[in-house]
Amino acid sequence: MGVRTIARDQEPISQDIVGYLPTINSPATELNTVFEILKQSELIRKELHLETIVVVMDQALYAKAAERTWKHREWFPNILLRMGTFHTICNALAIIGKRFRDAGLKDICIEAGVVAEGSINGVLDGKHYNRAVRVHRYISEALMRLAWEEFTPWVEKNAPERSGMIKSFLEDVKDMTSDLNQEKMTNLLQSPLSAELITLWTYFLEHLRHNNGELSGFWMSYIDMVEDVVLCLLRASREGDWELHLHAIRTMIPWCFAYDKMYYARYLSPYFAQMTNLQEKYPSVYEAFKAGQFSVQLSNNNTFGRIPVDQAIEVTVNKDTQTPGGTLYIF
Repeated sequence: MGVRTIARDQEPISQDIVGYLPTINSPATELNTVFEILKQSELIRKELHLETIVVVMDQALYAKAAERTWKHREWFPNILLRMGTFHTICNALAIIGKRFRDAGLKDICIEAGVVAEGSINGVLDGKHYNRAVRVHRYISEALMRLAWEEFTPWVEKNAPERSGMIKSFLEDVKDMTSDLNQEKMTNLLQSPLSAELITLWTYFLEHLRHNNGELSGFWMSYIDMVEDVVLCLLRASREGDWELHLHAIRTMIPWCFAYDKMYYARYLSPYFAQMTNLQEKYPSVYEAFKAGQFSVQLSNNNTFGRIPVDQAIEVTVNKDTQTPGGTLYIF
């Protein structure tokens, strides 16, 4: 069982039900298909007596639906469009691969044996989702372990009076790991020692980003992209943390501009603006999202097991029909 699940053992679980809607026998790329999705969504909203209905789409469909709703705002005022988090993560993985592929990341993955040479391009392009997430998690953790080895010497040099505090905190962590649970984890993270250590660690990371040479800053940007975008989007979905989701989206937008992901750059910007104003325009949706209802809980025993809506479609409808990409969905 993962540490995240153990550390959230007191969280309540409410398993979601995935309902299968009739498929639309028409190419997804056609505007008429998108318009039909919006019409059917509005009919479902009325049938269920909902104030607002949320429709989740990947970027290609979202772009067409957004253009239609922006042009004719009076047609579907009660439909809220969301860009699928799963496909957004895939795009973030592709950006990371594009930035670091030829800087040594490709060679590291192959020589370390975490990816076969024949699969590395698919991983770095963000097409092999599970393998890509696993690889970047491994590489990010390896870099953080190297940074941690230098952290104590840095503290002894720059703040020697606090080195004893670090040793005391690490002893507490070591004692706790044999019997980890959510209460103990919360108490440890809220302790004064934890706050002081996090402050020192933050200063040290800033030192690595800006005062330790260009190479150090470059690879710190890798850690930042993996942790602040990919892993934050994953954690936000799994924990149902809406504010963390918005933080990751905001962090990702500049990288989309920098690496010519123009479709995501164009549509993530208004998406972020709309999502940050939900409390004013769609208060009921905002309360639902704050409660974690922007991702799907398929398991009845995993407290860290929520997944993005568009990924839920991949592992349910598309898996059952065995036609990946061939089932057009409304959710």
